[in-house]
Amino acid sequence: MAGELGAGKGTGIAGGLPSATPASASLARQALADRVGAGDLTGGSSARAISRWRDRRPTPGAVVWVVQRISSVLLLVLVPLKVISGWAFRGAMPGKDVMSAIHTSGAMDVVLIAAVAFHAFFGIRTLMIDFGRVRAAERLTVPFAVFATVVTVWGAVIAL
Repeated sequence: MAGELGAGKGTGIAGGLPSATPASASLARQALADRVGAGDLTGGSSARAISRWRDRRPTPGAVVWVVQRISSVLLLVLVPLKVISGWAFRGAMPGKDVMSAIHTSGAMDVVLIAAVAFHAFFGIRTLMIDFGRVRAAERLTVPFAVFATVVTVWGAVIAL
């Protein structure tokens, strides 16, 4: 039939498009598989590609980056909340009951101390790396995380 794919002089249904031969389809499938890294595309999966994907672990720098972003958002919310609740606690604003409870909350103080500690220590780590004071950045991540945790625990003991 003249309208089938591959029939006629190398043209398909659309008339001007070249037909796909089994060899060219196989080459296209292999090229796509190599590009995607998924092995064969016949419904199976490449165990090697999946294990490479699963074995990826975040680098210490990526973890520090995420922790700093989370702590910065917490600081942007908690510091103004602490200041505003302090004004209400002193009677300078309406809503003294709710704001007083927020201001005197030990949990808020612990989260605020943790955010400040982790943001500060990881910021110092980043500055030391940026200014070339340290060659092995991975060595700084755990000690600075430990320092921030110690400061957080110490602040929690005092706050609670």
